[in-house]
Amino acid sequence: VFVRLGFLFLALINGFGTLLYLAMWLLIPAEDSREIDPRAQIRENVADMRAVIEEYVARVRSMFAA
Repeated sequence: VFVRLGFLFLALINGFGTLLYLAMWLLIPAEDSREIDPRAQIRENVADMRAVIEEYVARVRSMFAA
């Protein structure tokens, strides 16, 4: 939680936190990840990112469709 708050602080100051957060999301494995190969890990993280983004887009669309 504190790490995410730190990134939020950096994002609000100069936007660097957002870039750093996205890079770490790609490079650091998730807790439940079973991948050993770094390339497979990045592919898994990209798929997770895509799922999260699609979920948020669906939520925003549903707010405007109502």
